Amino acid sequence: MRIVITGATGLLGRNLLFEIIKRNLSRLDDLEIIVLGRAKRNCLLRERFEDILIHDGLDYLGITLEGSLGLVEKIKEIIIPIPCDLASNKLGISPDDLMVLTRGKIDYFFHLAALSDFHTDKSSKRKLEITNILGTDRVIELIDLLDVNEIIYTGSAYSCGIVDGEVNSDFINLEEEFRNFYEESKLVAEFNFWKYAKKRGLKYRIFRPVGICGRLIEKQIGSICKYDLFYGWALFFLKAKLKAFKTLENIYEKPLEIPIRIACNLRSGLNIVPADYAAKMMYAVCTNDDTARSYHLSNEKEIPNEVYLPIILRKLNIIGCSFVDKEPVDKNELERLYYRTVGKIFTPYLAGKTCRFNEDNLKNIKEEINISCPVINKEKFELLIDFAMNNHFGLEPAYKKV
Repeated sequence: MRIVITGATGLLGRNLLFEIIKRNLSRLDDLEIIVLGRAKRNCLLRERFEDILIHDGLDYLGITLEGSLGLVEKIKEIIIPIPCDLASNKLGISPDDLMVLTRGKIDYFFHLAALSDFHTDKSSKRKLEITNILGTDRVIELIDLLDVNEIIYTGSAYSCGIVDGEVNSDFINLEEEFRNFYEESKLVAEFNFWKYAKKRGLKYRIFRPVGICGRLIEKQIGSICKYDLFYGWALFFLKAKLKAFKTLENIYEKPLEIPIRIACNLRSGLNIVPADYAAKMMYAVCTNDDTARSYHLSNEKEIPNEVYLPIILRKLNIIGCSFVDKEPVDKNELERLYYRTVGKIFTPYLAGKTCRFNEDNLKNIKEEINISCPVINKEKFELLIDFAMNNHFGLEPAYKKV
């Protein structure tokens, strides 16, 4: 089996990579996973994936480097990294790497790579257009050169725009009102992907996940590599503490008063799914040859805003915040900073409408593989925050001291 994944260094992408390997550990000789991604400064793409495998993947796979060295080396061999840039002509893929891609039939081509930027300024909009829309067009051009059995696009449940009530997984309204251009860019890219698949008569699937959080099924519980969504909201307060105390040492033991009135609909909630659950569902849907084509990856139950927001503030030892129905007009200095930065991004979600993402077409798959999405209750959410705190929400090692 040959599989291609874009975005395999990201949160959902790496968990999908781990899940594919885990489900094929007994037949690695028949597996080849081509991962398209970008190298980091002073770190080759192969080195980057080896680091991801060693420091995150082995936990997911339930093996250790010391006890399974031969197996780990075999896993490294079946991962084929190809440098790729969504913003570059022809994705920046070299002729030699293109030959690797075209040397045989590809069973599944997963396109997960995207830019997640919820800012609303012109610069962010242009970057989202280049990466998410034009980048997906370039991925489509690549697919057109390959012999692919099935193509898969990962969008966003929030590409439905600002709606309430129940939303079907194939709902598309390009004229809808969106909270930001990220939502719109993902929908436009999805629509272009769908049009191409229909025109070519290709087998396709579209997954629309809600917010992705850390793992809650596979080890390490809470594991995450990207601190956005509610983690990004928490980071605002952690950085405020870092500015006040100048060090991360014992930072959670020290209280800090931050008098901000946070606009929030306490009757609404946060719909998130663990990265490992989302990865398992995606792989199972494809390999079980489900008959549907569009799917939501969502949680049956939201965690209420009135539950998880106080957990974050309590865990970070932030005092002085309060919750209000609307953004205050007479803002203090800290409130002006909040609503100019993180509040500008998250208030439309915290204070907005709620909706239900219909995922009835996943019922049979869930029963077949005996899985259900972990409900994010108070205890589960605290596990997610505990992992993030242990890693200082990604600020380590850059901010040992400031």
